[in-house]
Amino acid sequence: MISIYLVILCFVLTPRLIEASGQHLICKTVGEVFDASSGQQENLVDTNCDCTTAAQPGKRGPRGEQGLRGPPGPPSIPSYEEINNKLRQELEIFKKKLTCFDGVVIDDKCYRLLYRVGARINYVDASNLCAFHGGSLAEVDSEEAYNSIYAYVRNTWSLDVDNKVRNFVQVWMGSTYQGNAVVLRSGQLGFTSWYPRYPRSTSGHNRMAIEVALKPAHTSSYVGMFNINAGHVAIPFCQFSITE
Repeated sequence: MISIYLVILCFVLTPRLIEASGQHLICKTVGEVFDASSGQQENLVDTNCDCTTAAQPGKRGPRGEQGLRGPPGPPSIPSYEEINNKLRQELEIFKKKLTCFDGVVIDDKCYRLLYRVGARINYVDASNLCAFHGGSLAEVDSEEAYNSIYAYVRNTWSLDVDNKVRNFVQVWMGSTYQGNAVVLRSGQLGFTSWYPRYPRSTSGHNRMAIEVALKPAHTSSYVGMFNINAGHVAIPFCQFSITE
């Protein structure tokens, strides 16, 4: 009988021991954690704790000694494709200069005088002469091209065959003067650097030429482009396409 009573007593007291042990483990009763009336959980975060403030870093330590130099790396491998491309570019430049050895190259075109000492001729003869040599009368589409052409003619032309000493030379151009503008063969507008008091509205003055100073004594302001009739005489100045 005594053993039966002990078993019953243990069965009754065990839940109370577990409850008491659970209370000691969470340090609060379940009723203290959860509000029985509202069912809301108690805020377990300490609001007095400033958790956003980071600690200040310490002072930077002294710089360490420089390490030993590493072994040399492997030799670079040349890019043969880049070398070939560079050689091709240099070859193309050389071919253009060789093709236009006595002229000036501008935008894949060779500009040159057909002769350095010779006679002045009219527009039609000048145009035909350029065509006979595979070219056409030169055109100017930019200030850079104009400056290059002007310098070339100034440094290249020597003398008219009429033995008259002139401090300038006039060369024919392929562009035309239409409606107060210089028009290229393509229909686009060309570059202009006018001779003083030009252009002129005189009937039939629809051809273009450039006067270039040959000596310092020639006033530099009296140079440039002018419109004139086709019967005027000047030196043919041609342009040629440079093929690849």
